[in-house]
Amino acid sequence: MAERLDKLHLDGYSILQDKKKFCYGIDAVLLADFALKNTKSRIKDFETNKDFLFIDLGTGNGIIPILLAAKTGPRVKIQGIEIQEEIAEMACRSVKINSLEERIEILEGDIKKIPQNLKGGFAQAVVSNPPYMVVSQGRQSDNFAKMAARQEILCCLEDVVRAADFLLEDGGNFFMIHRAGRLNDIFFALEKSGFKNIFWQNVKPFKEKDATMVLIMAKKNLAQKNKTEISEGDEKVQLEDLIIYDEEGKYTQKILEIYGRSS
Repeated sequence: MAERLDKLHLDGYSILQDKKKFCYGIDAVLLADFALKNTKSRIKDFETNKDFLFIDLGTGNGIIPILLAAKTGPRVKIQGIEIQEEIAEMACRSVKINSLEERIEILEGDIKKIPQNLKGGFAQAVVSNPPYMVVSQGRQSDNFAKMAARQEILCCLEDVVRAADFLLEDGGNFFMIHRAGRLNDIFFALEKSGFKNIFWQNVKPFKEKDATMVLIMAKKNLAQKNKTEISEGDEKVQLEDLIIYDEEGKYTQKILEIYGRSS
Protein backbone atom coordinates (compact mmCIF):
# COMPACT_ATOMS: atom_id res chain seq x y z
CA MET A 1 0.00 0.00 0.00
CA ALA A 2 1.44 3.39 -1.00
CA GLU A 3 -0.32 5.40 1.71
CA ARG A 4 1.68 6.32 4.79
CA LEU A 5 1.41 8.54 7.86
CA ASP A 6 4.28 11.03 8.07
CA LYS A 7 5.21 13.27 10.98
CA LEU A 8 5.35 16.96 10.15
CA HIS A 9 8.11 19.34 11.18
CA LEU A 10 5.67 20.72 13.77
CA ASP A 11 5.55 18.74 17.00
CA GLY A 12 2.43 16.67 17.42
CA TYR A 13 1.17 16.92 13.84
CA SER A 14 1.06 14.23 11.15
CA ILE A 15 -0.27 13.87 7.63
CA LEU A 16 -1.35 11.05 5.35
CA GLN A 17 0.51 10.84 2.06
CA ASP A 18 0.38 8.55 -0.93
CA LYS A 19 3.31 8.56 -3.34
CA LYS A 20 1.02 7.31 -6.10
CA LYS A 21 -1.41 10.21 -5.63
CA PHE A 22 -0.09 13.20 -3.70
CA CYS A 23 2.87 14.08 -1.49
CA TYR A 24 3.56 17.65 -0.43
CA GLY A 25 6.83 19.46 -1.06
CA ILE A 26 8.71 22.48 0.24
CA ASP A 27 6.51 24.76 -1.88
CA ALA A 28 3.54 24.11 0.43
CA VAL A 29 5.64 24.89 3.51
CA LEU A 30 6.93 28.13 1.99
CA LEU A 31 3.45 29.23 0.94
CA ALA A 32 1.90 28.60 4.36
CA ASP A 33 4.70 30.55 6.05
CA PHE A 34 4.45 33.43 3.55
CA ALA A 35 0.69 33.70 4.05
CA LEU A 36 0.93 33.63 7.84
CA LYS A 37 3.70 36.22 8.03
CA ASN A 38 1.61 38.61 5.97
CA THR A 39 -1.72 38.10 7.73
CA LYS A 40 -0.67 37.93 11.39
CA SER A 41 -1.63 41.56 12.10
CA ARG A 42 -5.08 41.06 10.57
CA ILE A 43 -5.54 37.76 12.41
CA LYS A 44 -4.74 39.51 15.68
CA ASP A 45 -7.42 42.11 14.93
CA PHE A 46 -9.96 39.35 14.31
CA GLU A 47 -9.29 37.41 17.52
CA THR A 48 -11.57 39.58 19.62
CA ASN A 49 -14.63 39.78 17.40
CA LYS A 50 -14.95 37.13 14.69
CA ASP A 51 -13.25 34.21 12.97
CA PHE A 52 -10.58 34.74 10.33
CA LEU A 53 -11.11 32.50 7.30
CA PHE A 54 -8.47 31.09 4.97
CA ILE A 55 -9.55 29.15 1.87
CA ASP A 56 -7.04 26.83 0.19
CA LEU A 57 -7.75 26.23 -3.50
CA GLY A 58 -6.54 22.79 -4.60
CA THR A 59 -5.74 21.60 -1.10
CA GLY A 60 -4.38 18.16 -2.06
CA ASN A 61 -3.86 16.10 1.08
CA GLY A 62 -4.62 19.10 3.29
CA ILE A 63 -1.05 20.07 4.11
CA ILE A 64 -1.56 23.85 3.91
CA PRO A 65 -4.71 23.92 6.10
CA ILE A 66 -2.94 21.79 8.70
CA LEU A 67 0.16 24.04 8.70
CA LEU A 68 -2.03 27.15 8.99
CA ALA A 69 -4.05 25.68 11.84
CA ALA A 70 -0.95 24.46 13.69
CA LYS A 71 0.53 27.96 13.82
CA THR A 72 -2.60 29.95 14.68
CA GLY A 73 -5.27 30.10 17.36
CA PRO A 74 -8.79 28.65 17.46
CA ARG A 75 -10.42 31.73 15.85
CA VAL A 76 -8.65 30.95 12.57
CA LYS A 77 -10.71 28.63 10.36
CA ILE A 78 -9.60 27.03 7.11
CA GLN A 79 -11.54 25.52 4.22
CA GLY A 80 -9.68 23.34 1.73
CA ILE A 81 -11.17 22.68 -1.70
CA GLU A 82 -10.06 19.62 -3.66
CA ILE A 83 -11.57 18.22 -6.86
CA GLN A 84 -10.18 14.65 -6.68
CA GLU A 85 -12.43 12.55 -4.45
CA GLU A 86 -9.80 10.11 -3.15
CA ILE A 87 -7.34 12.88 -2.29
CA ALA A 88 -10.05 14.97 -0.62
CA GLU A 89 -11.00 11.93 1.46
CA MET A 90 -7.35 11.47 2.47
CA ALA A 91 -7.21 15.13 3.52
CA CYS A 92 -10.33 14.64 5.66
CA ARG A 93 -8.69 11.73 7.46
CA SER A 94 -5.55 13.81 8.09
CA VAL A 95 -7.71 16.52 9.64
CA LYS A 96 -9.28 13.94 11.97
CA ILE A 97 -5.91 12.42 12.89
CA ASN A 98 -4.81 15.87 14.07
CA SER A 99 -8.14 16.57 15.86
CA LEU A 100 -8.70 19.70 13.77
CA GLU A 101 -12.29 19.04 12.68
CA GLU A 102 -13.56 22.18 14.42
CA ARG A 103 -11.11 24.38 12.51
CA ILE A 104 -10.59 22.75 9.10
CA GLU A 105 -13.28 21.78 6.61
CA ILE A 106 -12.36 19.86 3.46
CA LEU A 107 -14.75 20.34 0.55
CA GLU A 108 -14.75 18.20 -2.56
CA GLY A 109 -15.39 20.49 -5.49
CA ASP A 110 -14.30 22.05 -8.76
CA ILE A 111 -12.52 25.40 -8.52
CA LYS A 112 -14.12 26.44 -11.81
CA LYS A 113 -17.61 25.94 -10.32
CA ILE A 114 -17.03 27.76 -7.02
CA PRO A 115 -19.37 30.68 -7.90
CA GLN A 116 -22.18 28.15 -8.34
CA ASN A 117 -21.57 26.39 -5.04
CA LEU A 118 -20.17 28.86 -2.50
CA LYS A 119 -20.99 32.33 -1.26
CA GLY A 120 -18.65 35.02 -2.54
CA GLY A 121 -16.82 37.82 -0.75
CA PHE A 122 -16.53 36.20 2.68
CA ALA A 123 -12.90 35.01 3.02
CA GLN A 124 -10.18 37.14 4.56
CA ALA A 125 -7.42 35.25 2.74
CA VAL A 126 -7.14 32.71 -0.09
CA VAL A 127 -4.08 30.56 -0.68
CA SER A 128 -3.21 28.25 -3.55
CA ASN A 129 -0.38 26.01 -4.70
CA PRO A 130 -1.84 25.23 -8.14
CA PRO A 131 -0.50 23.08 -10.99
CA TYR A 132 2.54 24.88 -12.43
CA MET A 133 2.63 23.64 -16.01
CA VAL A 134 0.34 23.99 -18.98
CA VAL A 135 -0.58 20.60 -20.39
CA SER A 136 1.59 20.93 -23.50
CA GLN A 137 4.72 21.45 -21.35
CA GLY A 138 4.22 18.66 -18.84
CA ARG A 139 5.46 15.10 -19.06
CA GLN A 140 2.62 12.72 -19.87
CA SER A 141 1.88 9.90 -17.43
CA ASP A 142 -0.68 7.18 -16.78
CA ASN A 143 -0.94 8.47 -13.18
CA PHE A 144 -3.81 10.95 -13.47
CA ALA A 145 -3.65 12.13 -9.84
CA LYS A 146 -0.02 13.15 -10.16
CA MET A 147 -0.56 14.76 -13.56
CA ALA A 148 -3.49 16.79 -12.22
CA ALA A 149 -1.35 18.06 -9.34
CA ARG A 150 1.40 19.24 -11.71
CA GLN A 151 -0.34 20.20 -14.95
CA GLU A 152 -3.33 22.40 -15.75
CA ILE A 153 -5.64 19.51 -16.58
CA LEU A 154 -8.51 20.25 -14.19
CA CYS A 155 -7.97 23.99 -13.78
CA CYS A 156 -5.68 26.69 -15.11
CA LEU A 157 -3.99 29.72 -13.58
CA GLU A 158 -6.83 32.07 -14.55
CA ASP A 159 -9.41 29.70 -13.00
CA VAL A 160 -7.56 29.88 -9.68
CA VAL A 161 -7.24 33.67 -9.76
CA ARG A 162 -10.93 34.11 -10.67
CA ALA A 163 -11.97 31.83 -7.81
CA ALA A 164 -9.79 33.76 -5.36
CA ASP A 165 -11.29 37.05 -6.52
CA PHE A 166 -14.81 35.67 -6.06
CA LEU A 167 -14.17 34.30 -2.55
CA LEU A 168 -12.24 37.22 -1.05
CA GLU A 169 -13.80 40.12 0.78
CA ASP A 170 -12.78 43.61 -0.33
CA GLY A 171 -9.20 44.19 0.78
CA GLY A 172 -8.62 40.45 1.29
CA ASN A 173 -5.28 38.89 0.41
CA PHE A 174 -4.52 36.22 -2.17
CA PHE A 175 -1.34 34.16 -1.68
CA MET A 176 0.08 31.78 -4.25
CA ILE A 177 3.27 29.93 -5.08
CA HIS A 178 3.95 29.16 -8.71
CA ARG A 179 6.63 28.53 -11.30
CA ALA A 180 8.94 31.56 -11.64
CA GLY A 181 8.95 31.27 -15.42
CA ARG A 182 5.24 32.10 -15.47
CA LEU A 183 5.49 35.42 -13.63
CA ASN A 184 4.18 37.42 -16.58
CA ASP A 185 1.21 35.06 -16.89
CA ILE A 186 0.56 35.55 -13.17
CA PHE A 187 0.65 39.35 -13.45
CA PHE A 188 -1.72 39.23 -16.42
CA ALA A 189 -4.22 36.97 -14.64
CA LEU A 190 -4.15 39.04 -11.43
CA GLU A 191 -4.59 42.35 -13.20
CA LYS A 192 -7.36 40.95 -15.37
CA SER A 193 -9.29 40.07 -12.21
CA GLY A 194 -8.65 43.48 -10.67
CA PHE A 195 -6.06 42.62 -8.05
CA LYS A 196 -3.86 45.50 -6.89
CA ASN A 197 -0.69 45.92 -4.83
CA ILE A 198 1.05 42.80 -6.10
CA PHE A 199 4.12 41.65 -4.17
CA TRP A 200 6.36 38.83 -5.35
CA GLN A 201 9.37 37.00 -3.95
CA ASN A 202 11.64 34.86 -6.09
CA VAL A 203 12.60 31.50 -4.59
CA LYS A 204 16.03 30.29 -5.66
CA PRO A 205 17.65 26.91 -4.99
CA PHE A 206 21.04 28.64 -4.60
CA LYS A 207 22.00 32.32 -4.45
CA GLU A 208 23.66 32.33 -7.87
CA LYS A 209 20.97 30.26 -9.59
CA ASP A 210 17.83 31.48 -11.34
CA ALA A 211 14.56 31.41 -9.43
CA THR A 212 12.52 28.24 -9.83
CA MET A 213 9.46 29.36 -7.85
CA VAL A 214 7.79 32.64 -6.98
CA LEU A 215 5.66 33.60 -3.97
CA ILE A 216 2.83 36.02 -4.70
CA MET A 217 0.69 38.27 -2.53
CA ALA A 218 -2.06 40.43 -4.06
CA LYS A 219 -4.92 42.46 -2.65
CA LYS A 220 -8.50 42.38 -3.85
CA ASN A 221 -9.34 46.03 -4.53
CA LEU A 222 -8.48 48.57 -1.87
CA ALA A 223 -11.94 49.41 -0.60
CA GLN A 224 -10.57 48.87 2.88
CA LYS A 225 -6.93 48.91 3.88
CA ASN A 226 -5.68 45.85 5.68
CA LYS A 227 -2.53 45.53 7.70
CA THR A 228 0.24 43.35 6.31
CA GLU A 229 3.82 42.88 7.34
CA ILE A 230 4.86 44.37 3.99
CA SER A 231 4.66 48.12 3.55
CA GLU A 232 2.36 49.28 0.79
CA GLY A 233 3.67 51.32 -2.10
CA ASP A 234 3.88 50.70 -5.84
CA GLU A 235 1.42 48.35 -7.47
CA LYS A 236 4.13 45.76 -8.11
CA VAL A 237 6.86 45.28 -5.52
CA GLN A 238 9.64 42.70 -5.64
CA LEU A 239 10.73 41.38 -2.26
CA GLU A 240 14.15 40.08 -1.26
CA ASP A 241 14.94 36.69 -2.81
CA LEU A 242 14.40 33.60 -0.68
CA ILE A 243 17.35 31.20 -1.00
CA ILE A 244 16.82 27.55 -0.12
CA TYR A 245 20.37 26.16 0.09
CA ASP A 246 23.71 27.65 1.10
CA GLU A 247 27.07 26.96 -0.59
CA GLU A 248 27.37 23.64 1.26
CA GLY A 249 23.99 22.43 0.07
CA LYS A 250 22.37 22.85 3.49
CA TYR A 251 19.22 24.78 4.24
CA THR A 252 19.82 28.50 4.73
CA GLN A 253 18.99 30.10 8.07
CA LYS A 254 15.72 31.51 6.71
CA ILE A 255 14.56 28.09 5.56
CA LEU A 256 15.55 26.56 8.90
CA GLU A 257 13.48 29.23 10.64
CA ILE A 258 10.49 28.44 8.44
CA TYR A 259 10.79 24.79 9.46
CA GLY A 260 11.24 25.81 13.10
CA ARG A 261 14.76 24.46 13.33
CA SER A 262 17.94 25.99 14.69
CA SER A 263 21.17 26.26 12.69
